[in-house]
Amino acid sequence: MTAKIKILAFLSVYMFSYGCITIPTPENKVLSGEKISGKQLVFIEHGITSKSEIIDQLGLPDIHLIDKNIFAYNWQTRQAIMIWAIAAGYSGSFGAVDIPKNYVLLIRFDTEDIVNNYAITTRSWFESYGDHLIEWIQKNEKSQ
Repeated sequence: MTAKIKILAFLSVYMFSYGCITIPTPENKVLSGEKISGKQLVFIEHGITSKSEIIDQLGLPDIHLIDKNIFAYNWQTRQAIMIWAIAAGYSGSFGAVDIPKNYVLLIRFDTEDIVNNYAITTRSWFESYGDHLIEWIQKNEKSQ
């Protein structure tokens, strides 16, 4: 038996035994938003880069927290694919679902709209968007 056939046989037995299988994938497929890499952020300098420069380089943010003077840019990449199957009597169904990873670029500005701090963060599916922002804001305020 070739290695390909052995792998397919194993995956088939595993999937039908347990109902689903998750296959990790490279995170190069963007599912939503626009991916922002560290290379795109090299122009940002703490205490120098302005809010208008951020908008010129990255576009308008997905979220602008006016009271905290924070921009948030969001995107999701595929981190895995889950293949599932359900059997019931003489019928059944199967399919595949993307398992995403949530990213948020957070940029905080001072009172003069100059970059104070920024970070690319990942948000768990078990954490609400609001809780994620509050946690980052609190952590950011403690470090100043």
